[in-house]
Amino acid sequence: MRNLFCFCCSALLLMSTPANAAETGRSITTVTEYGHAIAAIDAVVDPHSSAVARAAGSDGDGDGVPDYADNCSVVFNPNQYDSNGDGYGNDCDGDINNDGLTNFIDLNLLKSAFFSSPGAPGWNPDADMNGDLAINFIDLQMMKNMFFAPVGPSGMSCAGTPPCPDPVFLFEWPMPGVDANDWVINNYVDLAPGASIVDYMGGAKSYNGHKGVDIDVPTFREMDNNFPILAVAEGTVLALEESNFDRNTSCVGQWNFVTIGHPNGWRTIYGHLKMNSVVVTVGDTVEAGDVLGVVGSSGCSTQPHLHLETLDPDGIVVSPFLNGMWSAPPVYNTPLGFMDATLYNTPINSVNMIKDPADNAEIVPPGNTFGIGLSMAGGGPGDTINIRILKGGTLVAQNNFTFNQVYRHTYWWWNYTFAANASGAHTLQVRTNGSLQYSYPFNVAPIFNGFWQVRHGVPASSYQQLFDDMVANGYRPIWVDGYDVNGATYFNAIYNQSNVASWAAAHGMSNTQYQNFFNTQTGAGRRLINVDTYLQNGQVRHAAVFAQQTGTQWVAYHSVSTATHQANFNNFIAQGFRPVVISTVQAGGNQVWTAFYDKTPVGSFVALANLTSAQYQTEFTNQANAGRELRYLNGYTLNGTNRFSAIWISNGPTSWVGQHNLTSSQWQAAFDQWTNAGLITRIVTGYERNNIHNFAGMWSN
Repeated sequence: MRNLFCFCCSALLLMSTPANAAETGRSITTVTEYGHAIAAIDAVVDPHSSAVARAAGSDGDGDGVPDYADNCSVVFNPNQYDSNGDGYGNDCDGDINNDGLTNFIDLNLLKSAFFSSPGAPGWNPDADMNGDLAINFIDLQMMKNMFFAPVGPSGMSCAGTPPCPDPVFLFEWPMPGVDANDWVINNYVDLAPGASIVDYMGGAKSYNGHKGVDIDVPTFREMDNNFPILAVAEGTVLALEESNFDRNTSCVGQWNFVTIGHPNGWRTIYGHLKMNSVVVTVGDTVEAGDVLGVVGSSGCSTQPHLHLETLDPDGIVVSPFLNGMWSAPPVYNTPLGFMDATLYNTPINSVNMIKDPADNAEIVPPGNTFGIGLSMAGGGPGDTINIRILKGGTLVAQNNFTFNQVYRHTYWWWNYTFAANASGAHTLQVRTNGSLQYSYPFNVAPIFNGFWQVRHGVPASSYQQLFDDMVANGYRPIWVDGYDVNGATYFNAIYNQSNVASWAAAHGMSNTQYQNFFNTQTGAGRRLINVDTYLQNGQVRHAAVFAQQTGTQWVAYHSVSTATHQANFNNFIAQGFRPVVISTVQAGGNQVWTAFYDKTPVGSFVALANLTSAQYQTEFTNQANAGRELRYLNGYTLNGTNRFSAIWISNGPTSWVGQHNLTSSQWQAAFDQWTNAGLITRIVTGYERNNIHNFAGMWSN
């Protein structure tokens, strides 16, 4: 036997009757805060710099000038004498001609100014090494101590004398986006010696010995989405590494990095990059804002972030914040900001589920726990986070937290369990300080798997919920069959995940409602895919599916008399159409017909209606022997007995099977048998026979 071909498409537009299912909320758990502890252990190892950052207030030479502002930090020079304004005190700068080296040229320049004083002939302030306004043997000895050495060392990270004037160049920010939404500073350079912690503002937003600025992104999603790292200033690529694992949540292994050398001798190091993400090579010239690589979590790192380290020409770690090196520095205390939400249909039980999330759940089965995880930036005393779950406009549950301290980057989670009878479309909302920051639609529905879903004998009162659950899982209806048994209405349906530009489906429509629906859908460029006419409470009702897809010319009509149907049938067949659907019911003693036709080539076809079970079996055998396969079947009741409307075509699938007059359990057994044999359910129709449900259908390859 041969069988019917199924076309496949999918849904964007949904039209349906409203759902009326109710839900009951369960008690809620408490939001768990984690991020502050994470911030405290966000240790970063820098394998490229052994220098210790200068501590705010430390004074290595005891001249009363803190090292960070001392232009000669190894020589007692409280007057900070710097005659040429190059940022190096004359005490440490024997390079009189500024060629980068102290040598005999400088010695001769000093000798030519020997024993001179300000205003006297030959006076050269650069030769006054100790700033005593006299050039003599003391200065000569100081120069000899610097012979054949470059200038320095200087404790200052900028030129001039205290207070530091503008730096030689300004840094641009190394990440795109917005503070407190796309990124947040977690740690600054630790400026304090020993075990204490002091950041550039005198606070403790760092950890002991930290040499850079840590800038976090919300979660690993940003790494997966290739969140770029940018050069802060022009320079040349000096070194790089990109071969190390990049998804660490603890201090493990080596990092990936890029080192840039800048024209004034400074260097910046960009650490923890994503593996194989570096887009520059050693020797490349870069400008401020050029992409270097992608944020990651390689090496000693607990979350995806950039470790930016700044070194002066002497290789000393400096704080770009302390020294005013940013063109537009972020604020010190980051305002509370929403960064990301992680949503599971299972409980969240570890912070790593938020840091490294799966795709957000779109469906939560009834009775399951909805795990809500947040990545939040900043915040301080009095700030609030409010998490809400709504169904429609009705609040189902909420949780609140008020900050009592300053935070940097925090992770929060809340596990809410839905009632076993919960269902329908919901919305998650996150608010900070009363302002909506995030809204996410999701569905409470069973989770279905597989490309096809088939249901039979669904009570009319439950069909809308089935429809909603299927749509929530990404399915769309391609076949809907309504029928009644003992006055009660039921549905059979076939759904799949085929792709179409848009689709619409509705059921329970009166003649007028169906006509309006028909006009709307055809006006929107959609074509009829399936239509069925059935009885509900003794009244004629319609279910229909439309989709925006290509096809041949088609025509349709509904709820016409037998005579009109026969005339239409003859007319359309004469015009080259062939029947796709012929659905009929008996209402008030009269039989009404709904049908549609198209011009898809099907070879020969046979369409028959009002067949008894015996007649249908005879025709089934005859048509199969003639090489035609069943393309359409509709079961119904006429004058108290079950009847069939059927269409057979000669151009169809190569393998198919059909059965009829099956009880519900027999249908299920047949469904399992043929599905396990690799066939797909193409038709399922229900009808009343001997006062019970009976089913007929067809399966094909």
